Amino acid sequence: MQNTPGHLLIRLKTHLEIGGELPVEIVDWLRYGINDFEKSGGKKPLCISLGLRGVGQQSIMTKLASVKRNKWLYKAWKLVSVDKTLDDWNRSKRLLEYINKFEVMTWRRVKANDEPPERLDPIQQALFIAFKTGAEIPSSIKQIHRISMDMK
Repeated sequence: MQNTPGHLLIRLKTHLEIGGELPVEIVDWLRYGINDFEKSGGKKPLCISLGLRGVGQQSIMTKLASVKRNKWLYKAWKLVSVDKTLDDWNRSKRLLEYINKFEVMTWRRVKANDEPPERLDPIQQALFIAFKTGAEIPSSIKQIHRISMDMK
């Protein structure tokens, strides 16, 4: 499991919604960030102390959208060859073909919907959610493959 500040924030939100004890890595991250914030006398923004934002970095909303997009692209990637006949690279290549086809043939008709229409197959539903994040959709096999390998 990744422990970047964006992932930790998502995990914190999930734990707050479902309740229960916070994992030690989230507690440590919060403790470190709050201590750093206090040491600066409040002059350093808490989002920077927590590593959620820095000079020249994406906003946390952009990061969260990318994390969500990657999650759904990975779900689509896993669905591309359920029978395991494709190696990882060719699976990424096939997913890019699905993405291009979805963008041209389907996205314009369904993008106004809040939820994926039931008529979409499982891969298209995952792509719908990935597109709805607003994060830029990767346009190369290399990008798709990197995301899939990072999520694997």
